[in-house]
Amino acid sequence: MGIKRPSLSVRFTFCPVFPVGETQSEPAVTGGVQVNVEFRGEFSEEARCAVFRTSHRKSAPRVVNGKVQRKNRSALTPTYFNTPQATPVIDRLKPGFGYRHILKKKDVLAFIELLPDWKELSKGLNAVLLASGEDNTAGWHRPGVVAVCAWDRGLWNEVYKYFFDAHRDFLAKLEVPCEETPDG
Repeated sequence: MGIKRPSLSVRFTFCPVFPVGETQSEPAVTGGVQVNVEFRGEFSEEARCAVFRTSHRKSAPRVVNGKVQRKNRSALTPTYFNTPQATPVIDRLKPGFGYRHILKKKDVLAFIELLPDWKELSKGLNAVLLASGEDNTAGWHRPGVVAVCAWDRGLWNEVYKYFFDAHRDFLAKLEVPCEETPDG
């Protein structure tokens, strides 16, 4: 029917390594700790390396004067959220399920070229994000980062009445066609 593969069931973190071809069905005792091991079949050298850990892994960091020492990777990874950029980065994230980006990076660059005083406007701006879509959110901002959210895949966006009332002037300025739904 198919190739019968060797089975191994282990009930502890420590597994003894058996020579190829040896069978062990009773519990092995190692260092006073009982380990239940059931081993049938043969393992090749590649399979044995994949199953059993061959080197000791240090699980606890060093302690100096009663204080646990940090591991080496304690510095923050530089991103546009925590590091100033020489020029703003235009970054496109995945739109998310049910959403799609209306803008592309080239559209953002074309808009930037239209602005007369971009050097002054972009001071303190690290990134322009084409971010993933969120319900009733057209965009957001953080210090140094401005994001434009992806739109619903169908391109028709139903919003709550309070959202429409808060953004009525902005939508009129952009000449966005709006209509009220039967349920308000």
